Amino acid sequence: MDNRSAADAQFDIAFSHMDLSHFNVWREKNFSDGGHKNFITGAGGYVQNYIFGYAGLRYNRAPAAVGMTIHPYLPPHNVTSLKLRGIAVAAARVSVKYNADGQFSAELLSGPAIQVCNVDSVCQKLTPSSTPAMFTWTSGETFKFTVL
Repeated sequence: MDNRSAADAQFDIAFSHMDLSHFNVWREKNFSDGGHKNFITGAGGYVQNYIFGYAGLRYNRAPAAVGMTIHPYLPPHNVTSLKLRGIAVAAARVSVKYNADGQFSAELLSGPAIQVCNVDSVCQKLTPSSTPAMFTWTSGETFKFTVL
């Protein structure tokens, strides 16, 4: 976390494993002398780059504050927004979206109420019937989600 140049390099390496000329799948090796032709675990690693890398999702299981934090950055190559749908926060499910215009939103899809706080400890409570929480953000700012 917080090593943007290494993260971007790892992200780009994922594309070197793409077989774009045949089936648009990941190959185990980018050499013609072996490796699996459908390297599905490589695709899983690519998705994890987004969730745990660029979105910076971390879970907190401390009994006093069950929840998660998000420490978001946008991926390279002119990506202008990122949305994570159905992320689990204990029994709750949330969607989180942030964009290059400095907008960060969180919506409770189901489950118990949660609280979302930004780095300045400005907090908003989310319930299943509430509107999404809206914040302004800068790259790398941390947001904390806690089950109430």
